Parts: sequence; C-alpha cells; structure tokens
Amino acid sequence: MNKDQRQLELLIQSISEVARIENVIASLPRGYISVKRIAGHTYYYRQWREGDKIISNYVPEAFLNGVKQKIIIRKENEQLLKIVKKDLDKAIRVVAKAGLLNDEQIEALKEGIKYDNLPLDERREFIYSKFPNPDEKTSETMSYYIEGIASYDNVLLTSWGF
Repeated sequence: MNKDQRQLELLIQSISEVARIENVIASLPRGYISVKRIAGHTYYYRQWREGDKIISNYVPEAFLNGVKQKIIIRKENEQLLKIVKKDLDKAIRVVAKAGLLNDEQIEALKEGIKYDNLPLDERREFIYSKFPNPDEKTSETMSYYIEGIASYDNVLLTSWGF
C-alpha cells in the first residue's frame, strides 16, 4: 500500500468513525436528571433543551440507573466525537494538500457512508442509479458492493481511478 492509498484509507476510516459515533449518540437520550421533591415524595425527570424550551420527561425510579448510564455514555461519545472530528479534519487537509481528492469528492465520501447500510436487496437498483455506465473496474467493484463485500466508498474511489 503506497502513501496515497494510506492517506485515503485513513480518511475513510475517520469518516466511518464519525458516522459510527454520531449513530451511537443519536440512539441515546440527551439531557440530565433533575430531582424534584413533592409532598415528601422524590420524582426524577430527564430534562433537555429544545431551542429555548426545557423539556421534561418523568423517569420511574426503576429505570433511573439505566437512563443515567445512557446519558453518561452519550456525553462520553460527544466528547469522543470532538476528538475524532479533529482527526477527520486533519485527514481531509492531508488528502486535499496531496491533491488526491477535491472538496466535492470528499463530501461524496462523507455522504456515501450511509449507503453502506442499505439492505442487500436494494443495493443493485441504488448503485446502478448512481453509476449507469460504469467502466469494467468500477462494474466489478459495484458487484462486490451489491454482495455486501465492498463499501460504497470503494465504488467511489474505483470510479475516480484509485
């Protein structure tokens, strides 16, 4: 593997890691736990901000520890995402400086990550809509994508001559 391929691979890994962490964050509750004491009883609420409003949801005590743990995991992943995005920005600068990809191609790679989650039965129609007249090498990579062996990013890079 030459230097250019390593730089592209690092870029793709960084894009995938950002997408993975964003998916984890999206699956977890946001906010914090607020404790209210009313008439001698303790009530727990998960609160979060939506615009200028603070939204509250009652959390039964039986679920409190689980919700707290999920909020902690979300916050940890939000911190990790900041670090990984810095790594992604660095990888983008390296690839752009080397002239390997232009801004449009980098954005296509970022956008392409979601297409790896398409069900196998939907991949054929999708990929041929994106690449109606592929060359021989791209066509081969497309068949690997349809089978779930290659990623959409592999198809993009092949179509760009990598």
